Amino acid sequence: MIGNEGSFPRYLFTATVNTVIFLILWEIFFFVLPNSGIWPTISWGGSWIMSSYIAHWTHRILTFNSQRDIKWTIPASMSVYAFTLVGSMSTYYVATEILSLSLSNQIEVAGLVFQVGIVWISNYAIWGGLNYIGQKYVAFNDVSTDRPSESE
Repeated sequence: MIGNEGSFPRYLFTATVNTVIFLILWEIFFFVLPNSGIWPTISWGGSWIMSSYIAHWTHRILTFNSQRDIKWTIPASMSVYAFTLVGSMSTYYVATEILSLSLSNQIEVAGLVFQVGIVWISNYAIWGGLNYIGQKYVAFNDVSTDRPSESE
């Protein structure tokens, strides 16, 4: 495995898997829903929510190898993802609808056409980096639950 447990390189390795999952969900939403107005932002949000739950597990197992109770990690992780969901949807909407930046460029890979543009890539990267900070220092941060000794 790449990097040490909890390191940014290991996070990026695992995030690659999560990005593919997000991209597949995005493509499904983008295909099913209208591709104008608020709908691409809705597609972004739906993909973010669904892939975030999967990402909790991939990062728990592959990135952080966390032993923390899931009663903590799931709500803490999803809280981080909820924060970045609001932020990423807001910046995506502002970039595509208010600033009228290109919604997407079609990229073809092995005969498959993806609706991915610079707004998509940069938005995903920025908020993904913030996810790392939240996951590392909030959701999967090892915390001692032992009682303090008498000298503490």
